[in-house]
Amino acid sequence: MANSSLEGRHYAFLVFLTLLNVMNFVDRQLLASFANFIVPDLRLTNAEFGLLTGLAFSAPLIAYAATLKGNENFNAIFRFVVTPLFLFSGVFFPLTRLPPALRAAAWLTPLFHGVELTRALTLGTVESSWYVHVGYLVAMMAAGVAAAIRTFERRLRP
Repeated sequence: MANSSLEGRHYAFLVFLTLLNVMNFVDRQLLASFANFIVPDLRLTNAEFGLLTGLAFSAPLIAYAATLKGNENFNAIFRFVVTPLFLFSGVFFPLTRLPPALRAAAWLTPLFHGVELTRALTLGTVESSWYVHVGYLVAMMAAGVAAAIRTFERRLRP
């Protein structure tokens, strides 16, 4: 009985960490993309796509965090993973200026898809490719959450 309540507390803590990480990401990196425009066909706002992007971005990081014994590796993750992803996501300059190899690598990141969605919603230029962006973000979120649950279960078992 005590073991099941302990597991419940751990899952609650995992959910709390996920939401905290998502809110941090949305607050710090996607704030500029939150416009008041709504695409009537989708009935979704930039904030909802920002939340989806935050979940897709943070869930794999939470899975990675469960493997660490301390917090010393997080600086390296932000320096060598998060910052380059942010720089090569198309936020600051168009991806067409990048070499083809970097353009292909940028297309594999969740932040690129979130930027494309929020830019299209803000400018009112939504194309049929929005399904690909949303699908990719949902797949990254699902894979990250599954990996986080599996990693935390493995770590918390006696």
